[in-house]
Amino acid sequence: SVQEAARFLVQAKRPVLVVGDEIWKSGAQSEIVTLSERLGMAVYDTRSSFANFPTQHPHYLGMPGDGFNLNIMKTESARLGIDVLVMAGARDLGGEEVPESPELPPQARVIRMGLDTGAMSRNYQTDVALVGSMKETLGDLISSAESLLTKEKFSAIGASRSQEVRSISTAQRKEAIAMMRANFGHNPIHPDELGAVLARTIDQDAIVVDENF
Repeated sequence: SVQEAARFLVQAKRPVLVVGDEIWKSGAQSEIVTLSERLGMAVYDTRSSFANFPTQHPHYLGMPGDGFNLNIMKTESARLGIDVLVMAGARDLGGEEVPESPELPPQARVIRMGLDTGAMSRNYQTDVALVGSMKETLGDLISSAESLLTKEKFSAIGASRSQEVRSISTAQRKEAIAMMRANFGHNPIHPDELGAVLARTIDQDAIVVDENF
């Protein structure tokens, strides 16, 4: 139930979100950002057609794995210890290859949300299933979680978790920028430098289409 999922989230030490295509399909981007910010949750993405979560947000930690074979165990959050995993409109972990080891922490409770019940528990367990529109379900979950604690306690939990998530995203971005800059100055120009030049010069509202996806 929504109440049970809310209790898991407020009692957890390190809950994590994995977002999928049902977010943008239901127009729930605002709600998923609110949930992440209010509860200080790290956000991992899946291979999607459109944006489910703002990639420049300090809680956004990218895709775990190569996009086809999602593996939460390869993340910094897993190294620190995930105790609740929320699959928010995302397909189950597991992809085109049989993994050598589990792809999510075996001790973590798993909450699944969305309308695609065929994608739930295909490879891994479910502790709580919330079947319904992502936009409405997320709104109910946020309200339920807020009702369990005082405003001050709720804010304190979110702020403490957020500080840790922000430290991870800051370190990841610094590493990515260093790797990108190592490819500058080549002839012909490296795609990393080309992308950096485009990011600095094109209009902020420009739409860039990737013909390879």
